[in-house]
Amino acid sequence: MEAVKEYKNGNGLLTLKVKEEKDKVIVDWEGESTDDNPAKYLEPVFNEIFKDDSRHYVMNIGKLKYMNSGTMTPLITLLKRMTKGEGSFLINYDANVKWQELSFDALILFQTEDERINIVGI
Repeated sequence: MEAVKEYKNGNGLLTLKVKEEKDKVIVDWEGESTDDNPAKYLEPVFNEIFKDDSRHYVMNIGKLKYMNSGTMTPLITLLKRMTKGEGSFLINYDANVKWQELSFDALILFQTEDERINIVGI
């Protein structure tokens, strides 16, 4: 059984659960991202989780109950960084949740033709 590492934000409402498997790293978001400055928490966490840009990463957003607009900035920074790497990056979101559909549909512009970077509503 793989170990799961948890990262909680400053107010304790957001948890990122990270599971490393042989061929990929899975990051599950749970709770709410409501910090005044989510980048202060997320950027160092992203730097630790996504340190090897040659790996395959899967980010599951579907269980996230709420995300303020400030959370998009560190996500966009991460997507820009991942497009320069050699690995792959998949974001899964819940297409049945209106705010997730609106937020993540806007990030489709970061998808690559070779599907190395992919954003999918499920």
